[in-house]
Amino acid sequence: MPKRFSAFVIILLLITLTALASGCNKPAAPALSGDTETDAPADDTADAITGEAEGETEAISEAPAQEMPETDASATEKPFDNVPSGDKMGEVKTTDKPINPLTGLAGTAAQMKSRPAAVMINNIKQACPQVGISRADVIYEMMAEGGITRLMMVVSDYANLGVIGSVRSSREYYVDMAQNHDAIYIHAGGASTAYDAIQSRKINNLDGVNMYTPSTFYRDAARASSMGLEHSLMTSGEGIVSGISYKKYRTTLKDGFSSPLHFVDYNASPIVPTGGEAKHIIIPYNKYTFPQYIYRPSEGVYSRYQFNGKPHIDGETGEILTFSNILVLCCKHSYSGDSYGHIGVDTTGSGDGYFFSQGSYAKIRWSKASVDEPFVLTCADGSPLYLNCGKTFINIVDPTVFANITFNYSH
Repeated sequence: MPKRFSAFVIILLLITLTALASGCNKPAAPALSGDTETDAPADDTADAITGEAEGETEAISEAPAQEMPETDASATEKPFDNVPSGDKMGEVKTTDKPINPLTGLAGTAAQMKSRPAAVMINNIKQACPQVGISRADVIYEMMAEGGITRLMMVVSDYANLGVIGSVRSSREYYVDMAQNHDAIYIHAGGASTAYDAIQSRKINNLDGVNMYTPSTFYRDAARASSMGLEHSLMTSGEGIVSGISYKKYRTTLKDGFSSPLHFVDYNASPIVPTGGEAKHIIIPYNKYTFPQYIYRPSEGVYSRYQFNGKPHIDGETGEILTFSNILVLCCKHSYSGDSYGHIGVDTTGSGDGYFFSQGSYAKIRWSKASVDEPFVLTCADGSPLYLNCGKTFINIVDPTVFANITFNYSH
């Protein structure tokens, strides 16, 4: 090899190694399956997203190849911007006025003491759009079986809900999440392990399959005809109130209970995570289920897409779901090997997570002392995590999915 060429190769290698050590290498954007072009949202849903923020990127229409997220791994001393001068995280301005404990927005003293409702919601493509889901204050998403996820919507003012559904069956790890909020748990049947948990832990629940409540649930004939009977069970605010009254469940939070979600003052400016940009987030559960969140800077919220880039729509309003906060929590998953393919999720102990808000992210930690205790959320440095006021979506994922989150998809 000529000496000049050999020297050039050595210099090039040194430059590359220096760049990698400094953290300035930028992973390539996830490749679309088959190297196809990104599709715009489908025409039949275009009207539902009219008026989205200028500059918002399109949701992708095929699952991206998994790769490590674009992120710096180190926790910063100041995990959030817009914290009052001289304050540390954990000393941000909070309000002593009554709030909705699930959103941080203005509420009533009674609301701060009331138990919320947690409703299991079908999330198979055939059963979409769901009805009334935009009324949720908090939504959890976790894997069920067969490669699909299930949702659980948590709502404080459940008495004023309209129709909600379709309601679907329980899994024991969703019971654990409902217990984060001391919620009354609403479902339609469930796995045997879920029933074991509900019975042994004396969970206040309304069951649309194996429990008699005179007027809590009903079948929607149109959905049963077009989607199938299993996707047609509905409830409503009035039905939930009726069921709770019939079962004589406690309607106020248990003594000493404190919400696991903490918010900045709703009159204060939003806090901005300083871990880096997160404008187009992809959670790669699998090639069928890879929800996406795209930031709308003019509104300060993320819009949600699923099922190959389709807007996640509420069938009641026709509008796309939006959230002020996105949390991703990493939990160990296990697989039963039974004929149904049921999985288990270890919801106790502690683990890593991400907090997304205002188009940026921060690394966080979660812990949960027992299945019936609320989780505790902190910044990576151990200080309390505060959320911006508004709705929150919580994705629970396994370590492989967690390691392959995309923060800023580009094409």
